[in-house]
Order: sequence, then C-alpha cells, then structure tokens
Amino acid sequence: MSNFKVILVIPDHNTGARLSDHLSVKYGVTVTVWRDIQGIEDAEADAVIIYRKSVDSLSSLEQIKGKIALLYGNMPVPVSDKGVSYTKLTGNLPGCVYDFMESLVGGQGISDLTWGEPSDLDLSLQPIRKAKRSVALFSPGGGVGKTTTVVHLAKLADQARINVGIIETDEDKGGVLRYLGKQPAQVGLDSLEETDWGNETLFKRRMGEIVQSVGRIKVVPMIGTLNGLVCNINNVSILHEWARSQFDLTIYDLPPRLRDVMTYSVLQEADEVILVAEPTDVLMDALQKHLKLCKEVQRFNNLPNKYRLLINKVPEREGLDPEEMAEALGLPLLGVIPADMEHYDKIINRAKFDIPPDSSWRMVSANMGLGGACNQIMPIHNPTNEKGTAKVKKKERRGLFGFFFGN
Repeated sequence: MSNFKVILVIPDHNTGARLSDHLSVKYGVTVTVWRDIQGIEDAEADAVIIYRKSVDSLSSLEQIKGKIALLYGNMPVPVSDKGVSYTKLTGNLPGCVYDFMESLVGGQGISDLTWGEPSDLDLSLQPIRKAKRSVALFSPGGGVGKTTTVVHLAKLADQARINVGIIETDEDKGGVLRYLGKQPAQVGLDSLEETDWGNETLFKRRMGEIVQSVGRIKVVPMIGTLNGLVCNINNVSILHEWARSQFDLTIYDLPPRLRDVMTYSVLQEADEVILVAEPTDVLMDALQKHLKLCKEVQRFNNLPNKYRLLINKVPEREGLDPEEMAEALGLPLLGVIPADMEHYDKIINRAKFDIPPDSSWRMVSANMGLGGACNQIMPIHNPTNEKGTAKVKKKERRGLFGFFFGN
C-alpha cells in the first residue's frame, strides 16, 4: 500500500512522529505529519487524520481531499461534534485509529503495536524511534552552523542507540569527519563517475569503499573535487534507496542555497528539513526569499510543511529575537542555540566532541525524538501567522523592522 497516502494533522511533533511510525509499519502506507491545517486543502491524500484541537471550525474541513477522521484520543467528544459525519477516533493511541485504517486498507504487517499508556496527545508521551527517517539540514546562507548541527544530532542519536548515517553533499572538504575528530577522507561521494551512479550494483560497491566509520556513526564524505557531484535527477534516487537500506536515521548535510540537483532531490526526499540560521537581518531576508520561492514554484509548494527553524549562534544581547523570526516566517521554532565560542573551538580546532549535560543541543535532539537525555522537552513554537506578516524585533528592543512573507 505504499501508494496510499495519509496525512496526520497533529501539532506535537513527538506524537505525530510516533503515530506516523506505527501506521507506516503496520499498513505500509506513506504518512506525512502536518502541524496545522493551513494549506491542507491543496494536498493530495487518500486519508486525513486530524487532531480535533487543531481545528477551530469543522466547516474549514469541507475542501479537504480524502477520507477525514477526527482524532479525540482520551478527551470526550463534545456534544456539538456528535452530529457531524466525520469518523471519530477515541481512546488510546495507536489502537483508536486501527478500525479507521482497516476500513480503508485492511490489516497487514505486525499486529502487536500498543503504547500501553493513556494519552490526550500531550508531551508526556515518550518518542520511539522511527523505523526509517531522513532529516536534511539546509540554509539559504553559508557559515550558519549546518555541519555543526549535523554532528551534534548524529552524536546524540548515536548515544540513544539509533543507527545513524551522515551524507555530506556540501563541498567543505571533510567538515563532518573533521568535527568528529577524524582525518579527511581520500575518496568521497564526489569521486563517483557517471557510470557509478547509473549502475545500482556498481553504486553499492563504490559506496562500500567510500563510507567512513566514527564509532557507530557512518559518514559518506565529500572531498571537494573539481568535478563536484555528477549525478542527475534520474539516478540520484539510488542514493536515497541505499541510505534507507543502511540507516534508521539518515542526516543530509546540504550546501547553502538551492544550487544543484542533489539539494533539490534531498529537500523533496527528506522526511523533515531543518532550516539553520543566525539571528541576523541578512539571514532573515534570505529565509523569506527562499520561502517566497517555495510558494511560487509548484513542486516546492509543500516543502514549508516539513520545515522547522533552528536559530544558531545566538548572542546574549544583540541580534533578532528567534521567536519573532519564527512568527514572521510562519515556521515552527525547533530550538535556539546560544553562541559558545569555546564549545565550537573544541569541536572544530581541537577535535574534542563533548556535549555538556545542560547543552541546548540536547533539548533540540529531544524535541526531534532522537534522544538527548535532557530534563525537559522544549515546546516547539508553532506560529499562527495567518496574514503572513509580522515585525521582528531586535533584542532589548533596540529598533525594529518589518518582514513580509509572500504577497
């Protein structure tokens, strides 16, 4: 049933990822998680499961394509909802959605998936590992800390015993391996010839020669050849299939800006995309231009639905306010990483990769369901930016300016 598409509208990422995992494994369907219903009427899906608290008025669901079910969990069905025709899903997850899915696709796969605890879709749920998951790190500007983010997430996922692989497509000459304390590779993804990409058997053999190990973490490096990546849009899917066969979690380190076939392909392929930015006017402007491009190019229309914003290198006193940046962009704020030059120096220059117990990186990792052993999970900021306009203020309110997203 891989062609059967299901959309889950659930604001909490951990709950959405967990339910997505259950449904994709049990029924073999393609599941996409949305955090609100904005723009969902344009999406193509066979079924849409919507957490009831995500909807203010049920009349807003009339234009949605596909079979609709309302998910109540353990909260009571309001009297006003009892007369509506949509299927109502009540009780513990994931069992409360099974009858609905059975009526659409029938049962297959494993049948003993139970969570064993009541839930009203709140943060008390502990995330489970998604069977196969891919995350892309992207930014419309360079030098914002994409590679730093990649290695932190990989390290914390590895500590949570997740089988993780990193694929570099950014030609920064072995940044990932260097940050992880290993010498740059002699051969990398950009060493592959066109004939290697076009032959699946040859591709797998060549990848076996390229992959580097740093403990349990696997790295597919780039070495910065003059030719760059020679893959084309027709055969780059071989890389994605190979990654899914090798890793439970694949993290892509992308180059800045939409400048090559691989970047376009990974953004389309990845389950989620983390937009990394610094709190500056320049990066804010670049982010808005990128989102405007997504809005104008049909094949990129749905990309913002899997975007989350990570603000990195945040100074103590200056710079834009991260939450107001997220509000202006209309994107969920995944996390805020303070500027810490001593920590960066240890990683980049001294190859000492030590993540402190109170590090903000642990909170980001926990928000993504990748482990991290932090004491609390930071609520993901979900802006309700209906008009797509907002003002972004400097810290300490020293001046302000407006940013306008999409016209």
